[in-house]
Amino acid sequence: MIDTDPRIVLQPHLPAGASLLWAGRPDAGKRFTRVDRVMIPGSIFMICLITFWLYQVISDGAPWFFRVFGAAFGAVALWAAVGRFFFKAHRARRTVYGLTEDTAYIVTGGSTTEIPLRHAPLTVTGTADGSHLTVLLAARGDGERQWWQGRRRGFFGVTPDNSGAELLGGGSFTNAFYDVADVAGLRRALATVDERLDRRWSS
Repeated sequence: MIDTDPRIVLQPHLPAGASLLWAGRPDAGKRFTRVDRVMIPGSIFMICLITFWLYQVISDGAPWFFRVFGAAFGAVALWAAVGRFFFKAHRARRTVYGLTEDTAYIVTGGSTTEIPLRHAPLTVTGTADGSHLTVLLAARGDGERQWWQGRRRGFFGVTPDNSGAELLGGGSFTNAFYDVADVAGLRRALATVDERLDRRWSS
C-alpha cells in the first residue's frame, strides 16, 4: 500500500457509482503535534523517575518482581518518549484517505472506516505555516473534546489522538484526516462537498 496510488487502494471500498473527489495520505514525515509539548517532557520525567526507582530496587536487593514491574513501566515510558513516533510514521505510510460527495474513507492496512458527512460537524484546522491540514470527522461534543477531558479511556488512561501512543490508551487515528500535506487539493474537495451538501465547515 505504501507505493500504491491512493485511488487504487480506495476503489474496492467505494459503492457502485461513487466517485472520489479527493484521495491522499497523511504525511509520514510529520512527527510532532501540539500535545507533544506535554507528552515529551512528561515521558522524559517518567523515564528518570523509573530509572531512579530501579536503581534503588537493585541496590537494595529487592525481590525480582519489583525489577520486572519497573522494567515494564520503563518500556512504556520509552515508547511514549520515542517508540510512538516510529509507529506513527509506519502507520501513516499504510494509511489512505478519500472523500466522495457524501462519505469520508480511512483505510489503514486491512481496516476501513466510513464516515457519512451529511450530519458530521467537521472541523478543519491547519498548521501555523499552512503546510498541513487536519479534518476532524467526529460528532461535536465527542471528537472535538480535548484529550485531557477523558473522552476515551484505555488501560493506561487517556492518550491523545494521532500521537502514536494510542496503543497505550484510548486515543484514535480513525476519526480524522490527519497531517495532510495536499492542503489545496483537500480544501477544493471540501468546498465541493460543502456545496453539494449545502453545509458549512467549522474552522
